[in-house]
Amino acid sequence: MDAQTDLLFEALQYPERLVILAVLLQSESTELELRLKLELDQTVANRALREMRLVGLLRRDRPKGPNRVAFPAATRAFLLAANTLALKIDEQRRRADEEFRERLS
Repeated sequence: MDAQTDLLFEALQYPERLVILAVLLQSESTELELRLKLELDQTVANRALREMRLVGLLRRDRPKGPNRVAFPAATRAFLLAANTLALKIDEQRRRADEEFRERLS
């Protein structure tokens, strides 16, 4: 892997960052709204947002308001596709489990 990919995965290794991304997929928010909604300490939230901005996962969208956090279009498309794939994998796993249980009975 290249250095940029390493930085991307490093930025995603913390659970609070994944939760932030999930919330932002639902709707854009300001940094304050995110902190309040997720009950995150200001230091933790600021660090998480800064790290994700540095690797290109997030950007500040100031024309829409102070400290509004948004996804670049490519990031949003990637996360939506990854979410769709994860849901399909989960559904297939559930079906395989059901079929296995039926064979045992």
